Amino acid sequence: MELCARAVERGLGGLCFTEHLDFNTELPEYGFYRYDHATAAIAEARDHYQTRLDIRMGLEVEYDIRFEKQIRAVVPLLSVDFVLGSVHEYRGVHFANYVRQGRHHMTAEELTALYREYGQTTRAMIRTGIFDCIGHLDYPAKRGIRRRDGQPAENYDEEMTSILTLAVAHGVGIEINTKHVVDGAPLAPPASVVQTYSTLGGRLVTLGSDTHGAEELGEGLEAGLTVLHQLGIPPVIYRRRQVEFFTDTGKPLAV
Repeated sequence: MELCARAVERGLGGLCFTEHLDFNTELPEYGFYRYDHATAAIAEARDHYQTRLDIRMGLEVEYDIRFEKQIRAVVPLLSVDFVLGSVHEYRGVHFANYVRQGRHHMTAEELTALYREYGQTTRAMIRTGIFDCIGHLDYPAKRGIRRRDGQPAENYDEEMTSILTLAVAHGVGIEINTKHVVDGAPLAPPASVVQTYSTLGGRLVTLGSDTHGAEELGEGLEAGLTVLHQLGIPPVIYRRRQVEFFTDTGKPLAV
């Protein structure tokens, strides 16, 4: 209800709750998500805000090939509007922890290896056919992982193009993640990657502020909209796993 109140305050037309569903029992947040609790809370919000907000229910699932069997067994059973698939880890370590541990400035060889594995995992995620969109593509850069000399990973363009080519072939969209953009964080993916997706024929792009608190809801969406306007692509939203193109740029949905 607090998030919905914030959406109304910011003048948004709606929002999609993409709660995290985790399958790794070693994560501290494992078991937090309860589908029955989520559906009840969203039903209450829809009843209260029925004339003011278009409220949708989604999931963000961390893809890890070790848990693909469980993901395949559970996710298709859940009645949701939207499923976002994300890769958050490299060799068992969350990308955010590389920064916390001071390991985020890598050699050329280290960063090349990271993006090679990130690309392999993301392509495996696409091939499952489970996910509507790729969450915050190029999450390593979003989290501040860089080469020590400031140069891009040697295989960066090839990995991004390979991921996007497969996404287009499978009808999988990409999210422009605008979290902390107002504080100087980069878009994920950057505009150049969104342009490559468009050049390859991709037209399924959502906007997500990736809020973990009501105060962040909808932040930075204008930056994502600017990229899409320049490419002539309207953002999309999902209802019951079906695409809807959203052209009312005065009231974008927050994802």
